[in-house]
Amino acid sequence: MSTGLNGASIALSFISGLFFLIGCIGYADQKAAIENVAWITSSKNGLDVYFGLRTAYLSYKDPVMGTIDLSLDYGGDTCGDQDFCDKCQRDGQGALGLTIIALIFTTITLALSGALIASANKGMQIANIFMSFIAALFSLIAIGLFMGECYNAVDDSSNADDDA
Repeated sequence: MSTGLNGASIALSFISGLFFLIGCIGYADQKAAIENVAWITSSKNGLDVYFGLRTAYLSYKDPVMGTIDLSLDYGGDTCGDQDFCDKCQRDGQGALGLTIIALIFTTITLALSGALIASANKGMQIANIFMSFIAALFSLIAIGLFMGECYNAVDDSSNADDDA
């Protein structure tokens, strides 16, 4: 690969790494982090819900009482008997792990691209492509995992509330 292509690989890997890191921040349990880096959001009739990988925050703007904030920790007592709690807890832990793995492979890709700028090596080029592919694969699986069962369970729970 040419120096320009390796430089582009470094830039794209750095950007990917930032997104993977932000995805990992979604495992936080602080309200501000979840509001800014929510994996799933919902807003309806003054109720804003932010779903992270480990916690959900609800914020309701009542005209009389003001803003009411609640948090639901998927693995804790606060989540109660919500159908989505178990699925989101399991899927959130899996998505975090897969995102961390993707971040590691992206870091390796950054290092390989930097080394390839210094000297071209066909073996390192193939390894770089392989590491990039693995990082992309793990990130897609992480998104599919959390946005699959957890999202569907949240959506089903929301629809059940609408039907009641």
